[in-house]
Amino acid sequence: MESLALLIMALVAIVLFTGPVSLLLTSQLFWNFTLKNSAVWMIRRVFLAVISFIGMSVQIIFVLNQLPLAPKLFAILGLGLNIIALKKEFLRKRAWSSLFKMNPGDQNGPPGQS
Repeated sequence: MESLALLIMALVAIVLFTGPVSLLLTSQLFWNFTLKNSAVWMIRRVFLAVISFIGMSVQIIFVLNQLPLAPKLFAILGLGLNIIALKKEFLRKRAWSSLFKMNPGDQNGPPGQS
């Protein structure tokens, strides 16, 4: 029973802390600090992507399973923070609205499609 409690505690810690840690790693302070050394820059980006992927996976499991409302809300909050952190890291110069727009080209789709 202790090992089950430790597993649940680890999963809840992942849900609660990956979002804020990811957001902290994309803050302007860390961004400017790691720009000076390209190796540290890449390590930070890889670490951010890995913990965000792990955190988002566990958070989606929490949201989709039958759990009480409080853990689901924490998972949704963490998921949102991870999405914001990944957008800040990899799509910093693109606006949120441009991420959800279709291309303004041909409304019928790519050529050859009927």
